[in-house]
Amino acid sequence: MPSLDVSFFLTIALVAVRLYGAFNGILSDCDEVYNYWEPLNFLTRFFGKKTWEYQPEYAIRSWTYLLPYALLKYPLSWIQKSLEISGALSKGAIPAYTFFYLTRVALALSFTFAECCLADALTYISSELSSWFLLYQIISPGVFQASISLLPSSFALLFGMLSTASIVKYFRFDLFSHKIERDFISESKVIEDSTEPSIPDTNNEATPPSKASPSQGLSSPQMFLCAMYKGSLSRRDKFFALAVGSAAIGGLIGWPFALVLTAPFVVYVTISLLIVKKLPEPLAAINRRKWSIFIYFLAGLSCTYMVGWIGCLIDGLFYLKSTLVPLNIVLYNVLRTTKETGPSIFGVEPTGYYLLNLFLNFHVIFLMVLVDIPGIGSSDFKMGFWQGLAAYRAPLYIWFAIFFSQPHKEERFMYPVYHLITISAAVFTCKFIRIFGTPDKRRFFYHLARLAFFSVTVALGVLRIISVIQNYGAPLSAFKALAAQPPVHPDNSTILENVCIGREWYHYPSSFFLQSNQRLRYVENGFRGMLPGDFVEPSIHSLDGLRNSTYLDQEGFNNKNEYNPDFVYPNLDSCDYYIDINMPVDSESGEVSIFEKDGSSSNGNWQTIRCENMIDPDRSYGLAKLIYLPTTEIQYFKSFLANLLQNKNVVAIKGSPLYQKLTDRETYKLLLDSKPVKKLSEPETYKPLFENEQVQKLYTESMARVFEVDSKYQLAAKLPGKVFYHKFCVARRI
Repeated sequence: MPSLDVSFFLTIALVAVRLYGAFNGILSDCDEVYNYWEPLNFLTRFFGKKTWEYQPEYAIRSWTYLLPYALLKYPLSWIQKSLEISGALSKGAIPAYTFFYLTRVALALSFTFAECCLADALTYISSELSSWFLLYQIISPGVFQASISLLPSSFALLFGMLSTASIVKYFRFDLFSHKIERDFISESKVIEDSTEPSIPDTNNEATPPSKASPSQGLSSPQMFLCAMYKGSLSRRDKFFALAVGSAAIGGLIGWPFALVLTAPFVVYVTISLLIVKKLPEPLAAINRRKWSIFIYFLAGLSCTYMVGWIGCLIDGLFYLKSTLVPLNIVLYNVLRTTKETGPSIFGVEPTGYYLLNLFLNFHVIFLMVLVDIPGIGSSDFKMGFWQGLAAYRAPLYIWFAIFFSQPHKEERFMYPVYHLITISAAVFTCKFIRIFGTPDKRRFFYHLARLAFFSVTVALGVLRIISVIQNYGAPLSAFKALAAQPPVHPDNSTILENVCIGREWYHYPSSFFLQSNQRLRYVENGFRGMLPGDFVEPSIHSLDGLRNSTYLDQEGFNNKNEYNPDFVYPNLDSCDYYIDINMPVDSESGEVSIFEKDGSSSNGNWQTIRCENMIDPDRSYGLAKLIYLPTTEIQYFKSFLANLLQNKNVVAIKGSPLYQKLTDRETYKLLLDSKPVKKLSEPETYKPLFENEQVQKLYTESMARVFEVDSKYQLAAKLPGKVFYHKFCVARRI
């Protein structure tokens, strides 16, 4: 199949998977909800939960980052009003969570665009490499989640892919310019050895030396090479500016730590320009190295300054003071950490945390990266060793070195290098498959190896993605049912309804799943850290009203993760809805529950309106906890196979003489007996072993454990592990 067809189908699959993730993907991080979805709800609907990071005193979250997403409310409101005016929909028929999914679609499509740009750039190195990169992007559970996350680290990943694409294209034209230099020198030697005269000068008068053109006296091929050389340098400079600009946007608007990923490329370019290399005079006049260094420095400084200045200006409007949020983030996380403040107060993890997490998010793809680490000295197809090191290898290893050494670890910290992981794995795959053959030599083994890689990676990726959605998708489904409930006070829709949540506060999917007259409240849940408070709701729903709220230093917030009882309701008396799981509560810590094991309400004042299955991670174990095991599909296949074997046509075929002859052992007796195999399974060989009393006792006990499982669950008992579920329920006061 031509590579164009493969790329086309992979692109279609990429778009389909990203859109599927936008509508079905989970919210894996409560920081994403409370630090980004809630402030976005405040920008668009003028209410929401507020974390201490948005206090002007600390100002370590950027409003600049959220503003582009807030603009999506205008096309949605126009569509909604048009449908209401036309009579196609009644007022309020479009739920508020429509904006949530619209934003996710925008995130997914933007992410897909960046992936396609990077895949297109990688075709310069190898079309096969580009195809493997796209495939690994499609079936990686980690990329599946990062592509729809409203997180600065995901934003940094998006612009990191654009930056890497520009870096690859920079090297494309840089290497091309070096090839032109070699060709120009070769052409000059040919002219020197030739007896043919140069192109005659048609001017009658000699040109003064001071006004001589650099192309004077050059042959036609040399003039053509000079023109190509000038064009390649111009394109190279363009992609340098795009690489630095994309990195600046991803770092200064998204996550500042992602700027370190561009450092190896900048160092490489600086060193390559400083290295003195004598060029022929016409080329030296075109490629002035000192001027290039100045232009590059000016371009990089301008990109960084402009992006930082715009961010500082917008954030200053909301915080009512001049502040540089990226600098505040670095100061809080690195330079001003103490025992009482800093990221470590939110938990520390061992070094193996990221290894396990990356294995779950990339399965065998991450193993390829680990295996490929010793191959750091090898060149990568059309890209040389130093270029490959600057483009994706060095940034990946620097990132690992920095964040593996940090005590506080979170999954989203690895987002900015996800594309570098898939590139590295794709390079390893291309090299490893070529051990078995090439498209021209030993084609069968080459395609067999490709099929094996494709089958294993796709199967593991799909099973992991299905497992995550099935096990953790309950909050989104349950809160959709809450959004569809009729008002508690139908006569007066302005009365606020309290939606209370207990132990599952960190699985809250955002206020986009609440109606405009509903507010989230916390009840006692045993948690003794810093819970979010509420933004001061502006009296005027306008930009000025928002700014009058965001610059307020509200009381009760702290950066020490200290518990504030003022943010928690003492009981359920003031609650109209309640969300919790049907698990035993710790009454000593004040936890309350109204749900039975089956999800029904144990309190006559409450009525369960929706329950969804959610994994119980403490009881679940084994492989079944990590990936989806298709036991139901296997049972369906067995039933289908049994029905197929009972089909009259199949029965007729099995009864035919030809089938009997093909399945008769005597037909193959000559072949089987031609190479007699020594029988190693004679009973006398193992008789002393089975007569041993300890062996017999161990065998009896193990078989008893196997068969003591109820026949209904024999299939599940044979699988490596099992998943247990509890109920994630929503109840309404009656």
